[in-house]
Amino acid sequence: MKSTPAKMVELSADLRAFAEERVRAGEYASVDEVANAALRLLRERDERCRQVREELRGLFAEMEAGTYLEPSDDEFAEQVHSRALSHMGE
Repeated sequence: MKSTPAKMVELSADLRAFAEERVRAGEYASVDEVANAALRLLRERDERCRQVREELRGLFAEMEAGTYLEPSDDEFAEQVHSRALSHMGE
């Protein structure tokens, strides 16, 4: 597979049409802006996955060590609410 320089990215016809539609709709100034937004989202998703994996490693370690304390329903609901609010602010 031939490597393409970062400055020259070829999009499939359907992705190019999608990006061009976003530009025509006034959501972005150019296809480059659409691509940059998509790559930022991919980077954010990868970072969130990394964070979740780290949290799970910690929880599993606590479980294996016998130190994990399961939260009450209220504590769990509060944690979910807090996490949702933190993601909304991103």
